[in-house]
This record gives sequence, structure tokens and C-alpha cells, in this order.
Amino acid sequence: VRSTERNMGYGMDNMVKSTCKAKIYSDKYLVVCEKNSNFVPKTYEVPFKYPGTLLYFEIDTNDLEDEEIIEEFNF
Repeated sequence: VRSTERNMGYGMDNMVKSTCKAKIYSDKYLVVCEKNSNFVPKTYEVPFKYPGTLLYFEIDTNDLEDEEIIEEFNF
């Protein structure tokens, strides 16, 4: 599935803004976005090269809605 020009990049924006903190490692760089800094990205050069892209998300479970657990159900 490919993005269109109209929505390119919005999927990542939605994922990052639903977390407390997001870290993205790619090549020699780390990008950090945090909720307490209004998700303004900060970029850092790291002392190693990562051959790909690694996404790391922190989610505060206190922000999640309560979920009802059903012990038994029938189809």
C-alpha cells in the first residue's frame, strides 16, 4: 500500500501523537518526539550507524479507555 500526495506522512503523525514519546532511529540519526514538548522533533546524531529504521513508542496506559473483559462468549 502506498501513500498518496494528499495523505503522505499522516500515518506516522497519528502514531506519534498517540504516544507519550516516540524515538526513530535511522542511519546515523535519532529523532525524538515527546508529548510534554508538544511533539516538536529533536534530532541527534548517534555514534553508530543503524542499517534500517527502528521505531520505539512509549504509551501511558493511564490514558487508555477502560475496557470490559468478557470471560465467555458465543458466536
